[in-house]
Amino acid sequence: MSASLLQIIEARLGDNNPRKKPLRRLMQRSAVAMILQMRNGKLHVLMIKRAEREGDPWSGHMAFPGGRMDKTDVNGFAVATRETAEEVGLSLGPQ
Repeated sequence: MSASLLQIIEARLGDNNPRKKPLRRLMQRSAVAMILQMRNGKLHVLMIKRAEREGDPWSGHMAFPGGRMDKTDVNGFAVATRETAEEVGLSLGPQ
């Protein structure tokens, strides 16, 4: 059962085809990592609690680890990998 639940999630994510925004190249890019694990037949999802900051509309919210792209990041996977390592100390593998 555990493998089938992850397979369903993977298939549904693979079916997702978001529209590209017209001015995407000019926008600040960001990425997150969705980290799922099956333990004892139960699905676990890794989330973080965002720092609480005055004026931040997402202050204190639950979120996937991730953040904004910087000049050293070659793509979204590199962003998510770097940010996950920085925020929770988990290595997602080579960028």
